[in-house]
Amino acid sequence: DGFRGEAGPDRQHRRGDDLRARAVSSGARIFSSQIVWFARADDSGFELRSIGITQGLRLRARAVIIATGAYEYPAIVPGWTLPGAMTIGAAQTLIRRYGVAPGGQVLIAGHGPLGLQLVAELVALNTNVVALAERGRPGIGPAAVAAAIAAPRLIADGARYRFAAFRARVPVLSGWELCTIFGKDRVEGAELRQIATGQIRRMETDSVVAGDGFAPQLELARLLGVPVVTAPASGQIQPERTFDGRTPVDGVWIAGDAGGLGGAEVALYQGDLSAMG
Repeated sequence: DGFRGEAGPDRQHRRGDDLRARAVSSGARIFSSQIVWFARADDSGFELRSIGITQGLRLRARAVIIATGAYEYPAIVPGWTLPGAMTIGAAQTLIRRYGVAPGGQVLIAGHGPLGLQLVAELVALNTNVVALAERGRPGIGPAAVAAAIAAPRLIADGARYRFAAFRARVPVLSGWELCTIFGKDRVEGAELRQIATGQIRRMETDSVVAGDGFAPQLELARLLGVPVVTAPASGQIQPERTFDGRTPVDGVWIAGDAGGLGGAEVALYQGDLSAMG
C-alpha cells in the first residue's frame, strides 16, 4: 500500500507504480497477497496452486516465469534474537511501508550497498544512526570503473547515500563486522570487530540492524524440476539458467535474484528477455 505517515513515495516506489500500471494495461491479471505452495510440471504444462487472504488459486500454464527474488540472511551472532535487533530488509520495510524507523539510536552492520542506503533513509526520518559497520572496504579498481560506465545512475545513488551519511556525521566503519549484541531484556548495545586486526569496539545503542547478504529463493524452481548448481564466486546454491532466464526445463524461465543475485536492473532486463523467450 505504499508509504505511511508524512513520508511520500520515493523514486523506487514511483517506478514500481509505473511498472504495475504498465502490467495492468497490457491485460495481465495481478493477484496480490498470494503464496504459491504447490507447483508441478506434467505433459500438458504446469500447475500452480496458491493460498491468499480471501481466496486460493489453481492455475494452469504453458510457460512459467519465476521471479520470487531472494531472501535475506540475518547476522547470527550472540544476542541476535533480542527485541530491538532486526535485519536490514525488516528496517527498510518499516521505513517504506509505514514511514517509521526502529526505535532510539540505531547501529547498522552489513555487507553491501543496502547498509549505506538504509543510513540515508533513516537520516531522512531524523533518526540518530550511531554508525554503519561495513564488512567490505571501498576501492577504486577495474571493476569499479566498469560499474561506473555500465550503471552510472547506480554509482550516483551510492554517492548520494554516502553524502547523506557524511552530512549527518554518521561514522562509516569499513572492514568491521558485528560480533555480539548485548542487553538484558532488549538491545542495549553491540560489539564490533575489525576484521584485519581483531580489535573490538563496544557501542551503546537501542536498535541493531544487521544483514549478512542474500540468497536466491529457489523453492518453486526446484518444485518444477530445475536443477541447481553452485555459484563459483559466492558458493551459493542457485537454479541453473542462462543469462536470458532460460532453464533446462522447457517452458520455465527465471528472472532476477531468484536465479542468482544481480539486483533490480538486471532483473528488469531478464524479465524482458524471459518474456520474449
